[in-house]
Amino acid sequence: MKGKQYELESILKKYWGYDSFRDGQKEIITSILKDKEVLALLATGGGKSICYQIAGLATGLSSIVVSPLISLMKDQVDRLVSVGIRAAVYSSDLNTSEKKLVLDDFVSGKLQFLYISPESLGAKLISQALKYASVGLIAIDEAHCVSIWGHDFRPAYLEIASSIGELKKNSPEVAVAAFTATATTKVSKDITRQLGIPKAKVFKTSFARTNLAIKVMKNMKQVELSKQIRTNMNRGAVLIYTNSRRRVEELAGKLTQSGIETSFYHAGLSPDQRVQRQEQFLNNNPKVMVATNAFGMGVDKPDITCVIHERISDSLENYYQEAGRAGRNGSQSTSIVNFDWQGVSLRAKMLEDSYINPGIANKIYNFLRAEIKNKGLHGGIRLNVTKILEELEEINIKKLSNTIEIFNQKGVCKAVIEGEELRVDSFNCGILFLSRYVNFTKLKKINAEGRKKLTAMVDMCMQDRCRQKIILDYFGEASRPCEICDICTGLHVEKNVYDE
Repeated sequence: MKGKQYELESILKKYWGYDSFRDGQKEIITSILKDKEVLALLATGGGKSICYQIAGLATGLSSIVVSPLISLMKDQVDRLVSVGIRAAVYSSDLNTSEKKLVLDDFVSGKLQFLYISPESLGAKLISQALKYASVGLIAIDEAHCVSIWGHDFRPAYLEIASSIGELKKNSPEVAVAAFTATATTKVSKDITRQLGIPKAKVFKTSFARTNLAIKVMKNMKQVELSKQIRTNMNRGAVLIYTNSRRRVEELAGKLTQSGIETSFYHAGLSPDQRVQRQEQFLNNNPKVMVATNAFGMGVDKPDITCVIHERISDSLENYYQEAGRAGRNGSQSTSIVNFDWQGVSLRAKMLEDSYINPGIANKIYNFLRAEIKNKGLHGGIRLNVTKILEELEEINIKKLSNTIEIFNQKGVCKAVIEGEELRVDSFNCGILFLSRYVNFTKLKKINAEGRKKLTAMVDMCMQDRCRQKIILDYFGEASRPCEICDICTGLHVEKNVYDE
């Protein structure tokens, strides 16, 4: 074992320049190589990518990394390539010939790492490649996405288990390693079950952030927000999260007008704009970023000194992952949460809009079926979204788009909303009972779980006990008071000064 550890540390030194591992990293890597099935829960900034990258190199074979964001995959591949490790991304950004070249290199063993999204993993070309490639490791990043009880469920993650099965036919010794920053005990068990590794060895480093002071402020207004930003800018960069694209742009505009140079980021920007703004922020130009939760995953910026949630997060999982982007360099950092009932109500409405009950689903299905029978499909039709919403009255754009997404997943139709139009390419007009296609009971349970998560977030803001202890209790970790949050220091009384 001493020889193996020395080899791992040699890889760490050669490619990353570090002399030693962080707490838990070496144990996780060793277990991946020995036990073959691992679930690792590493807090934001805990160095999970090094775990699967070094484990992959140590196998001497090709490795597959499943990740939800193309930008995150590209960042990691660029980093690997820059130090002489052969890696590539297989994504929708590539044309057919480029995809084939990547897969040729993968099957021939020229690639040490193939990064791929869960949606692409089930593609026919990939399925064929898995039959011939020699793979030592498949790593699943952001593994909480596989659980319907997690905070960012993605249906495509459910297909990973079948791909693992295909891999094992050709590479029976392939190791399976799943990674996430935040997961409750319930979610952890569901991850291993859904991935088909129920006996996986579970590693859980402490979620405690001894350098992160959590502060909750009630009804924080623009003047106080600007004051907090200016104070924290003196020590490093400031990242501000809010809940919608419109609010992101509005808030960034107000801060800029007040003399605070501010950039903004959301999924509505073009890919080039997102890359440019991310790089500018990494270089502190400017030092302040306002964003939706589309920003931050995989962004390795150690000098963020403060993360502000201008609107309350929808769960403790999302909140703590986002807040954990502050203080990665080990310096004292701050998380500020603006707590107001307007923000809570907005989150509750977003949750309600995401819930599709049988009445809504049947109403939308019957409307679309009538339109298609009347006009004919003829290779695809386009329907005006505004007219659809006027006809269906109580159904808004969110409910419509979420229903269409579910219909696509379950084979009811192939459709997409493009601006003001709903384009329907195919539609099953012969469905008598939607419940045979859509599991409404499961959707109801997911919605109930979402309400519980939001309630837990609200409770953290309202209770008069250590903020971090509340969070660690939620994740099943025993802890003592942090002694640096607003409750522990007695500074929470000051929040009432800003009530209006």
